[in-house]
Amino acid sequence: MSAEGQSETLPHQRAWGEEVASMRGWRLSRIIEGVATGKAGPRRIVHDLLSDIRALDAEARPTRLLMIRADRLGRGSIVESQIVLRDLHDLGVSVFTRDQGEVKLDSAMDELISAATLAVARHENDVRRDKMREVRRRKREAGEPMGKAPYGLRYKNNKCLIDGERAPVVREAFKLRLQGKGLETIARRLTAIAPPHLYVNGNSRVVNWTPTRVRKLLLNRAYIGPIVDEATFARAQKAAALLANDRKHDRRRRYPWPLAGSLRCYCGRGMLGLACGIEPWRYRYYACRARWNHDDRLRLVRADKLEEQFVALLGRLRASPKLIERHRRRSLTSPQLLERTLKDQKARLDELARKRGVAWELHAAGKVRAEDVQERLDALNRERGEIQDRIVAVQQELAIAKAATSQQRDAEALIRRGAQIFRRANVEEQNKIARAVSVELGGLHVDTDQKLKPGAAA
Repeated sequence: MSAEGQSETLPHQRAWGEEVASMRGWRLSRIIEGVATGKAGPRRIVHDLLSDIRALDAEARPTRLLMIRADRLGRGSIVESQIVLRDLHDLGVSVFTRDQGEVKLDSAMDELISAATLAVARHENDVRRDKMREVRRRKREAGEPMGKAPYGLRYKNNKCLIDGERAPVVREAFKLRLQGKGLETIARRLTAIAPPHLYVNGNSRVVNWTPTRVRKLLLNRAYIGPIVDEATFARAQKAAALLANDRKHDRRRRYPWPLAGSLRCYCGRGMLGLACGIEPWRYRYYACRARWNHDDRLRLVRADKLEEQFVALLGRLRASPKLIERHRRRSLTSPQLLERTLKDQKARLDELARKRGVAWELHAAGKVRAEDVQERLDALNRERGEIQDRIVAVQQELAIAKAATSQQRDAEALIRRGAQIFRRANVEEQNKIARAVSVELGGLHVDTDQKLKPGAAA
């Protein structure tokens, strides 16, 4: 496996594996080749590999795994790589690397040697990373090309050249920006016309043109000269600043959103303020952007209608305080009880770690068979996953409980006078009233009939 920027080394790694297998008379039953992106990339590939091996009968499992370096089994701590090596060893799979040969774990000394080798490999990685940073710094100061060529350009002999097939796509992006088009509009256009990105090794990849990716393209000064001139680049940045100022101005001054942060769609997604149309026929809406829930379209509901319904709801609550109790959110567990639960779950997690250590010690002492200790470790891992999920859920519930408790004291009083002041309050005050009402009634949602209703969406 390789990082995304090192994908050109994959053919060389594969050639080494095939050569070693041919020389030693081994048959390659499977070749796992992939680019690991993000922190979870290597772990995901290794996790899938272990799962596949465990799913096989003992007789059908491979006898060894060929790798360039053993430290690639865990791109985190040395302990992580050691654990994966031990798991593979217990499954009857030995690891063979280019720099170590057969990685042995038959004795305490073997494990110590393996850990030392991993430590050296990690140090080499750190040194290599520092050297690469220094090289990039020097190239950046000298104005030389470095890294992967931006879309529409290519590097050859340390020179930046135009990619004739993709450069027009970049020009189109700048042209649309100068016309005042937004990032999402430009992204849709590029998705429709842009060819896949082409790498030096001949591989290609379809680009996922998101608004963020388009913004980075328009900010990339590498395009000045080869594809666009300095004036076009500067005008594009100015257009971006004006559009940002327009959105800021619209949101804060011309288009208030009193119910922002308090409304949810019937599909469960939050609804945000959105102004549509051209002056003087521009209207305010609350929008659900979960297109996949609404036939691939934005769901728009007129803001003035919903706000009128909210004022009417405030009036009913003031006239009939019993409605507050009827619609009140089901009582939350106290923060103190949740904190005790969180403490207990973390203690259970520590206990599982102790049990895992005991299982390893018994196996190392020869008192428990590899099959039995693996079964025990698998059970402990499943239990650990369940506890970790429980901890996350309790932490989220604790945050909600603390927020609700802090608002509960004055929320009812605010609701009782809310109908009187809502119409003449400023937007910030209206937001506070709407949020307090939402907490008190267990949420506010817009049903399929565009009616504002108390409670969470079904």
